[in-house]
Amino acid sequence: MLASQERKLQPWTTPLTGYFYTGPKRENLFHRFHVGQEQEPIVALTKLCEAFPDHADWMKWYSAVVLHSQYYLKPASAFDLPYGVLPAGVYRESEARLIPEAKNWTPLRAADRDAYIEQVHRGVRLGDDSYLRRFPVWFDFAAIPAFCCLRPRPLSAAAKLRRDLDAEDLAQRQAQWFVGRNPFSSSLMYGEGYDWTPLYSVRSGQMVGALPVGIETKGYNDAPYWPTQICWTYKEVWTAPVGQWIWLMDDLSIPATVRGLVDPANREPIEFAKSKAGS
Repeated sequence: MLASQERKLQPWTTPLTGYFYTGPKRENLFHRFHVGQEQEPIVALTKLCEAFPDHADWMKWYSAVVLHSQYYLKPASAFDLPYGVLPAGVYRESEARLIPEAKNWTPLRAADRDAYIEQVHRGVRLGDDSYLRRFPVWFDFAAIPAFCCLRPRPLSAAAKLRRDLDAEDLAQRQAQWFVGRNPFSSSLMYGEGYDWTPLYSVRSGQMVGALPVGIETKGYNDAPYWPTQICWTYKEVWTAPVGQWIWLMDDLSIPATVRGLVDPANREPIEFAKSKAGS
């Protein structure tokens, strides 16, 4: 995984680094647009850091987490202000070659190279042939599981490992987006928040706390789209988003932190008092 990470700051309009390729040769960028697995390398590295604090390679694992959270996720979130939603990732025009040209290739019937390049161009141009997409380049299955649960997991895991309050705050904003702090002023979780809608749950019926596959886009646009109709894939109930939500909540449920200035020469115990109760 370490060999598959970009570790040099790229000379783009917004310099970024710390993202991953599919392998050590670093030929193709790492994307899983429908299943959603982009969080796994960083989550795995944080677990290694926690499990083996005295290992000789600890700093290598830790530095990879720092690069991804500090020099990729944080600056990239600025492209979606005021919401600060983490983007889908960096895409390259040249990667259109990975899409087979054969018409009998059926896993993604709508996929072709021209469509790929057009979607890439709807993102934010960074430099050379690289673009930053807020949403994935996708085709038949235009919805990503737990839109705001999968993406913040590397950030929340890094925040927990590094005790980074800024990263933790940014991760919280992703969860807030999912339950109403979004352009639709609507909660995507059934039964929670304001203006939530029924979900596509043909077997189990409507369940409080259920989460859909995720937000989609309209056509090739790189902006969130939440239609009123109750349809797959975007409003289909999955267990994966709920699992990711629980993991995210576990990362965010860190002990309370108090900031302040103290006199280093003072050796007296620090006491906290309730200002209203006077005790």
